[in-house]
Amino acid sequence: MSGKTILILCLVIGLVVIGIVGTVIYSYWSEWNRPWGTAEQEFLIDIEKGMSAEQIADLLKDKGVLKDTTFFLIMADLQGFGGSLKAGEYRISGASSPLEIVEMIGRGDIYLHRFVLPEGITINQVAQILEENQICKAADFLRVAGYGEVYQDTGLKSGRRATAPGSEGFLFPDTYFMEKNAEPERVRDRLMRRFNQVYNELLEQVPETERWWLLEEDGSVPAMVTLASLVEREAKRDEDRPLVASVFRNRLKQGMPLQSDATIHYILGDWTRPLTPEDKLIEDPYNTFLNKGLPPGPICNPGRASLSAAMAPAKTDYLYFMATGDGKTEFSRTLEEHNAMRQRVQAGQGQPVP
Repeated sequence: MSGKTILILCLVIGLVVIGIVGTVIYSYWSEWNRPWGTAEQEFLIDIEKGMSAEQIADLLKDKGVLKDTTFFLIMADLQGFGGSLKAGEYRISGASSPLEIVEMIGRGDIYLHRFVLPEGITINQVAQILEENQICKAADFLRVAGYGEVYQDTGLKSGRRATAPGSEGFLFPDTYFMEKNAEPERVRDRLMRRFNQVYNELLEQVPETERWWLLEEDGSVPAMVTLASLVEREAKRDEDRPLVASVFRNRLKQGMPLQSDATIHYILGDWTRPLTPEDKLIEDPYNTFLNKGLPPGPICNPGRASLSAAMAPAKTDYLYFMATGDGKTEFSRTLEEHNAMRQRVQAGQGQPVP
């Protein structure tokens, strides 16, 4: 056999080997990139802290996300994620390939749960919503955000450093997205950072000479938020909120008790049942029928409209208001006007809201 023939034979064999190797590599690569499910399938997978790549691969196989763990582990090593796959809850589509799953868990693209905090709810209600949405346990949240804690100024552009009982009032009502089983401190800080953001936005809209809660001797950010919380619970329509705020501010200036029914509801822990005359005699610091001035702290977590109203109350001489039962609020300057309004409402429009 001539040297030329041997050379040709070696080239042919080499090409065959290259073809075989290439076919094997392509086959493996196709497997790594080929989904093993369908787009209609969806998996929620909980990866616990401390789980190894092998344990994660076994979990994914047990849940039906993977058919085989080999490709997953190889790609985890090749991508540099072998020892750093992130714990958390993952929402994985059946159309995801092993490579995409490795990259998702390696980056820590955890599934975020959506939850909504409505305006006017209390810290206990916030805690309950968090637990219902699996964000964190209610008791754990109250432990870090409840009474006994001190409100820290963590981003307010202005305002003297002040304290308030717990985080009540500073857990801003909004729509949030957070991971399951989050650290309660991080949840609290997320809600309070949102409050700070909204506060700073609204602050820019109030002239410095009219920022009463920063100028008056007994003013403070918590005092303003406390007023906003009263407005939140007393007014139903946004257009009424600055007027309700003006009534409370006028009463404070004249040394009159605020006589806010909402503070009694807060004491009772019941926002729905009608109040009795006996309820308004309850001995409690939050009872604004027996005690003058603002209550010791917010009675709920107010929304943007109520915060804006408390920062910039309407300029009126109103001292009384009354909810008419149809969502509207009527305002009066004197007790005589207020009583006459009550009689008109009772006679023609149904009973006023007590």
